[in-house]
Amino acid sequence: MPAGLVELLGSIRQWRRSLGRSGELRVTIDPLVLRGVLSKFADGAAKLGGSQVAFRLASMRQQLDVDRAPSWEPVNDWAEYIQAELEELANAQIAG
Repeated sequence: MPAGLVELLGSIRQWRRSLGRSGELRVTIDPLVLRGVLSKFADGAAKLGGSQVAFRLASMRQQLDVDRAPSWEPVNDWAEYIQAELEELANAQIAG
């Protein structure tokens, strides 16, 4: 498994745990900031996974309407989807 994939997957897992913890502490974070961070995770996943992964990530981003009206729930859903794509890439690397 490429080191970049391991690092990116670990980073988004840690980021999502931190996001959950901030919710428990009732810390308000601007969804625009969250969306910006997730864009970097999505870009990294697209580079590692190729055009099909990039297309699926962009489709989900559009379906969740993250760019036009970001709010906490759709941004969190998109984060979960990005993590799922990265985990699928990791599983494919292990299996293949």
